[in-house]
Amino acid sequence: STDGDEVLATVRLHMDIAVLAVACGTTRSVAIQVGNGNDSATRYRDPTTGQLMENFHYISHRRSSHDASGGIIAGSDVLHSRVDAQFAQTFNYLLDQLAAYTLPDGKKLVDQGVSVWFNDLGNGPAHSARHIPFVLAGSCNGYLKQGVAVTAASGNSSPNLNKMLNTIGAAVGLKNAAGGPLDDFGDPTLPKGLLTELLA
Repeated sequence: STDGDEVLATVRLHMDIAVLAVACGTTRSVAIQVGNGNDSATRYRDPTTGQLMENFHYISHRRSSHDASGGIIAGSDVLHSRVDAQFAQTFNYLLDQLAAYTLPDGKKLVDQGVSVWFNDLGNGPAHSARHIPFVLAGSCNGYLKQGVAVTAASGNSSPNLNKMLNTIGAAVGLKNAAGGPLDDFGDPTLPKGLLTELLA
């Protein structure tokens, strides 16, 4: 669907199935993509007007085009934040479902692993891999810090994507070839290692 209401309702249904599958031990990992790639046709509802907004890809580019050539969309930064707020509410729905399961040791399922919300791009027309925010919820049984905002150090030419993926992988128990915590995964042109700022 290109109707954002239907997209988000469907995402919640997928989350229900994913949480049940994890709680039952059927799987340990689930990925859910919201929208269709660049979300080039999905229109989310503006909660302040009740109307469907321009398609999300245009809003993310701040222009009425799929590149940098269209007319500027007035207030597109605010419209984008309204879509992000709906994504945040949907992510919170997932966390609530995970927190509803209490394990035999009394701990909540949400704290046994990590749930990650992120975008694949840091900005619109440039499609940059830099400055991409990640929201991590769940400590992987105490491996990751919780309740903090971290700005990870990085040079302009070296985004932290490899390090973020390695940190998540290490948190869930993945190992490198030498048997230590995963720290060597990812694009060979980018720095490897862990984001120690995220470790408890």
